[in-house]
Amino acid sequence: MEPIKDIAKKGLAWRLCHSFNKFLAGGIFLTASSFLFPYFDEILDTDLITGWLFRIGSFVWMVADVMEWQHYAKNCRYFGFALNFTLNCLSTFFYLLASDYLVDQNVIFDKDNHQMSIKFFTTASIFLIIPQMWKLFKIINEDGKGIRNAWKKSSTRIMIEAFLTLGAFSYFLGTMKFKEKIDPY
Repeated sequence: MEPIKDIAKKGLAWRLCHSFNKFLAGGIFLTASSFLFPYFDEILDTDLITGWLFRIGSFVWMVADVMEWQHYAKNCRYFGFALNFTLNCLSTFFYLLASDYLVDQNVIFDKDNHQMSIKFFTTASIFLIIPQMWKLFKIINEDGKGIRNAWKKSSTRIMIEAFLTLGAFSYFLGTMKFKEKIDPY
């Protein structure tokens, strides 16, 4: 998986900026998701706060994805990697669109906004699941010797991609449960 080695050639500033954006966005998403628990409804206007946190988190994550995309798409000999990172960028773009619908203060009472938000969150999750699973399978099958050998060589990379895939599945399932809660029919 030669392009991953290219990241090491990037400067420290690029790597720190990229990592910080991913870390910050992940923390924002975790905070926003926590506000969806019913306890917070009694204390805060959680719909608006959650919508804004998802919007900010999606934007920050998109900055990191665009950094990766630009790195791999520019002078790319690896079409598959450029396509993979393009799908990642599209997923964060759809998450950003979905969160824009959540920011509307009347989202709970406006079924159309709600439906659009759910469609964008679902689409974003699917667009994220596909490239993440693709990366995971590529790492595991990199040298054709199976998962044990891949784990010895690249356990950190496997864990990163596995947790990102799990996160995408979680958001997909969470969106389905959210849809059931709001629109049970």
